Amino acid sequence: WNLSGSALAAAPLRVQRSAKPDSVQVRRDRQHVLITTPRLRLYCSLATGLWDARWIGPQSSRPALRGASCGAKLSDGTMLAASDYTRHACSAADVMSISDAFGKEVQITIHHSESGRPELRQRFQGYPSLPYFFALLAVVSRAPVSTNDISDRTSVV
Repeated sequence: WNLSGSALAAAPLRVQRSAKPDSVQVRRDRQHVLITTPRLRLYCSLATGLWDARWIGPQSSRPALRGASCGAKLSDGTMLAASDYTRHACSAADVMSISDAFGKEVQITIHHSESGRPELRQRFQGYPSLPYFFALLAVVSRAPVSTNDISDRTSVV
């Protein structure tokens, strides 16, 4: 979580620093995206395509996910892993505030791309009042692709 030395710029979604139970902060720069809710902190590296999650609470032994990635195995056996891609991007348009059946959320999309490979489009949805987040993945390609194996690859610490 050490973001020292990076000039973090607030994303277009303007969220004030607050201890309110309904607050969400999103910060991003060219190398990082940091999402903070009252219950968890999600850090995405745009340099490596890896992400970490840490739950916030009174107990210091809260679980964490570190060095997580996402990927897919295509039906032809090709393995795709975000951490193997050379470009990881999250533009201002990729940070949105929306509402759904779970409540108000912040949705962040990370685009993992590399020439000659399908794009891995990873979306995180965080809710300020919930102790969890959703991580979704889509394989985007001009050519038809098929898979029955799309997943986040994580280790619990």
